[in-house]
This record gives sequence, structure tokens and C-alpha cells, in this order.
Amino acid sequence: MAVEYSSKWIKAKSLQTITSTTLQKFFWQNIICRFGVPKELTVDNGKQFDSTSFRDLCFRIGTKLCFASVYHPQSNRAVERANEVIFVGIKKNITDLPKGKWVDELPRVVWSHNTIESRITKFTPFRLQYGREAVTLESIRHYT
Repeated sequence: MAVEYSSKWIKAKSLQTITSTTLQKFFWQNIICRFGVPKELTVDNGKQFDSTSFRDLCFRIGTKLCFASVYHPQSNRAVERANEVIFVGIKKNITDLPKGKWVDELPRVVWSHNTIESRITKFTPFRLQYGREAVTLESIRHYT
């Protein structure tokens, strides 16, 4: 999961295993190729983030790699909050889903978060990320 600090935009993907290789692929495809190279990346202390290959990738592209405090998870508050949003969103519907199908609910929960106005910013993460509101089913119904 990745969270853009200012807009609170969430990008999440279910991975069977989180290795340095899968992390680099996620980072390249979902962050760099979509939004460009970040100046700074705050991560937890998972071994996949602290690997030589991931550190080398960040160094080569000029991204400063910052590690959140082990004893103070609030130092990576944006991701902790995003985890909570996703967990609560999936939990609401998990009783109706077959075992292991929570991953099918993940895109809906992330989309919902990204297209709902934030109490803090007073904008949707989508608007802050793209400069316009998303075209949603609700907005289409409103104009027809």
C-alpha cells in the first residue's frame, strides 16, 4: 500500500507475499510509472524495504528512503490510517464474501476512499491528485 501524504490518495494491491522483488514491481508500476519519482518515501521497517536492492533502486532514482520508528507507528500515520480505512471497509462486507474473496473488495474500498471528501483537506483525494473530480456512477446519474 502507498499513501500520498498531502492528498491522502491510497494505492493498494493484494500481494501473496511481500518480497523485495514484489515491492519493487509495485513501486515501479503503481507509483513511478503513474505519478513520477517521489522525492521522499517513508516506509516501515520490513526487511523488504531495508533490502540492498530496494535501497539501491531508491538511490538510483534519487528518492530519499526514510524509515518510520519501530516504537512509534504514528510516525507513518498516513499509512496507519489508510490501513484502518481499508480494514473497516472490507470488514463491513466480509461476512457476505466467500473465504479469501476479500481481495475482490479491495478496489471498491480504495476507490470509495479516494472519491469521498476528506474532513481534513475538504477535497477528495482524487481531486487533489488529478486536479478534477472523478466521474462516478453517482455523478452520471445526477446529470441524466
